[in-house]
Amino acid sequence: MAAPAALDTTIAVVTPENIAFDYQLAGPFRRLPAYLIDFAVRWIVIAVLVMGIFLVGGLIDLNVLGPFSFAAGMLVYFVISWFYGTILETYFNGRTVGKWACGLRAIDVDGRPISGKRALLRNLLRMADLFPYAALATYSPDIPPVFIIPTGLVGLTCMICTRRMQRLGDLAAGTMVIVDERSWRLPVVKVDDP
Repeated sequence: MAAPAALDTTIAVVTPENIAFDYQLAGPFRRLPAYLIDFAVRWIVIAVLVMGIFLVGGLIDLNVLGPFSFAAGMLVYFVISWFYGTILETYFNGRTVGKWACGLRAIDVDGRPISGKRALLRNLLRMADLFPYAALATYSPDIPPVFIIPTGLVGLTCMICTRRMQRLGDLAAGTMVIVDERSWRLPVVKVDDP
């Protein structure tokens, strides 16, 4: 009877120049804190910008700019909630604030930096990774049925079933998330002097 294979969280990427790099893959428990940090940052930025829009709209004339303030607030919410990850990953070498804080980075499966098109595709499919949603009213009848929480079971199942620990967005975009921590290693010199 063969022993089960050990879970290996490293992956070797060979470049066209025939140079091999070993990357440590980021699993679900390394990625969850980064996602929560990004979620908090997104909501803080949205709250500050929307409050600023409503304050400016209220200072000028609420009757004239009231509908404009609401539309601008909704536009800010949409742009930041959908394109936060895309913009940061494109311009900051595959990192968002959460990935930077947790020492993670999104790269191409070939080991190259992530492109804007790949960042857009992987972030647009984030909603599919968060399915199925659970309504909090299921657990308590006092809670309004509006409050729902994402379970993330689709993304977790995909990460467990793929060799590179990729969620749906990563599979579609051809990306993977790696641990990008710099470790300090002192050179070891062996001196064979008689």
